[in-house]
Amino acid sequence: MCKKQAGFTAGLTLEISAALVLVCVSPAFALHTADNFGVEDSSGYKDTYVVVPVNITNVQNGPVICIIFNIAYDKNVINVVDVQQGDLTSTWDPPTFNNNFDGGTRVLIVYDDGQTPHVIQNGSTGSVAILTFSVVGTPGSTSWMNLSDIQLAENATYNVGTASAKNGTFFILKTSNAPTGGGTGVGGGGTAASALPSGVTEVATTPEGEVISTVTAHSPDGKASITIPAGTIAKDTAGNPLTKVTITLPSALPAGVPSGVEYVGYVIQLEPGGATFSQPVEISITFEPTDFPPGTTPVIYVYEAGEWKALETTIRGNKATAKVDHFSVCVLFAKEAVPTPIPTPEVTPLATPALTPVPAPMSNPPFPVIRMNVVIAIFIAVVIVAVAYMVLRER
Repeated sequence: MCKKQAGFTAGLTLEISAALVLVCVSPAFALHTADNFGVEDSSGYKDTYVVVPVNITNVQNGPVICIIFNIAYDKNVINVVDVQQGDLTSTWDPPTFNNNFDGGTRVLIVYDDGQTPHVIQNGSTGSVAILTFSVVGTPGSTSWMNLSDIQLAENATYNVGTASAKNGTFFILKTSNAPTGGGTGVGGGGTAASALPSGVTEVATTPEGEVISTVTAHSPDGKASITIPAGTIAKDTAGNPLTKVTITLPSALPAGVPSGVEYVGYVIQLEPGGATFSQPVEISITFEPTDFPPGTTPVIYVYEAGEWKALETTIRGNKATAKVDHFSVCVLFAKEAVPTPIPTPEVTPLATPALTPVPAPMSNPPFPVIRMNVVIAIFIAVVIVAVAYMVLRER
């Protein structure tokens, strides 16, 4: 009976210990998640661009500093041409995206400095990415917008969590007064794109020229864009508030190609020419890497004051970005890559050992030269002494 009691007590102790371990350890391994992650239903007219936010709701087990997701859609209806930061990721690095993903686009958003308050904290809700779709299908057609492989991570524990996908549907509107150009509108809730010519985007500003909300304008081919942040003072050459931004595709350059670069076909005209901004605004140009000869790198140049000026250019995937503070012609040139010089190893001369003087061998003292007559005299003296000694001894 005692043995049974002892066994029961030991088993109970093990079960309680295991439960305590699970209770104490499981929070440390809790993966990042949220109530949901995805998009709302959206709509737009054919041959326009529509902005669709990607939202996250109620982040848990955070913070989150890295987000990856796939969004699948019908490429015969819509196509992603640009991805920008959302409200919750406005201070993060610009997103990178890959349209070669089968049936859609793969997006990566990351923030390098996980120690700042700009990471996504627990309880956060808002947009994490802004997708710009080019509407290419026929009026009345629809496309799914399905999210998958959602990854939420932070760099302290390298744990990767996920969230339930919230999928949406995109509708191409049918109407008798549909716009004829590629203006930009906001997707979600049936909001259609504005009726503007291709490449023209409206900018909402105050009478003082302050941009009310961040706006991204696109070129007619969707390869180039410019983003003007909210709060920027934007004015035209006459000092009036900027109300529209136009990106055109010139057929020729305003001047010859500068030395050290090659023109490979990427040129945009930002209008109205001479428009200025209180802070630099970002332009981006999406390119095909195969257009750039081996040994070259994409660099954005701006034409100002009758000459080309190279801008500090950031390359992420197949997108080049740079900052400008006024409108002009911008070109993505193929610049000859400057080879990194191989440092010449510094040769440290070997110290010359000090020579210890070797003492000259001591010469034997010269043997004294004794004259022969001295020798004979000594010999005779010795003989005389010996003879005398013998004589005295006989006596």
